[in-house]
Amino acid sequence: MQRNVIPSGSEESGREAGTVPGPRFLATLAMTVVLLLFTAASPRAADAAQPVIVELFTSQGCSSCPPADALLSELAHNRNIIPLAFHVDYWDHHGWRDPFSSPQWSARQVAYVQAMSLASAYTPQAVVNGEWQMVGSDRRALNDAIARASQEKLDAHVALDRGVARGSTSRELDLFAVVVQNSATTAVKSGENGGRTLRNEAIVRELKRIARVNGRFEQAAGAANVVFLQDPKTLRIYAAATR
Repeated sequence: MQRNVIPSGSEESGREAGTVPGPRFLATLAMTVVLLLFTAASPRAADAAQPVIVELFTSQGCSSCPPADALLSELAHNRNIIPLAFHVDYWDHHGWRDPFSSPQWSARQVAYVQAMSLASAYTPQAVVNGEWQMVGSDRRALNDAIARASQEKLDAHVALDRGVARGSTSRELDLFAVVVQNSATTAVKSGENGGRTLRNEAIVRELKRIARVNGRFEQAAGAANVVFLQDPKTLRIYAAATR
């Protein structure tokens, strides 16, 4: 995997009601109050954790892609992961035109190639939170990157509710809105996968940068079912949410 490419009794237990508490009792009480205040002030783990974005650059015209597509489908059942399948268009000239392909998705992959100083684009390629990349069917490398991304504490947050994206960030980030199709089945008639019936999930149909934000923000996200915050220079993804 490449980066830019993971004691039962006490002296007070028998004291009678109305007696003055001893020093040990007061110390214990003080510690309990401190712990309660700390717990109340600290964000719950579920609230602090942000979903991890896994982007897969794939194509129905690529014979190496179905295993990666299947792996992405598995990830779709993990509530802490937001999978996004970008069907590139440069395979469309090799016998089969992918109905979900777009030059916009190919351009997004090229942006990662440049940001990560890679030799070239390829399929299937997975990119985790815009920070790590690996072959999309490499389960071990992908799981390792997801684990690393899950442990990162980033200074940004976003939530999506009723078509509105709300959140905050301490740096300037791009807010993206994504329309994702849950699944589709395609009978491929030609090309490297000719004769096969392919099932794809988490298919990106629309990706739009709706604002550049800093500090607290609230932006209309339209029909998007996924939003995320991405650094315009490094392409690192700082926060994401789905509805």
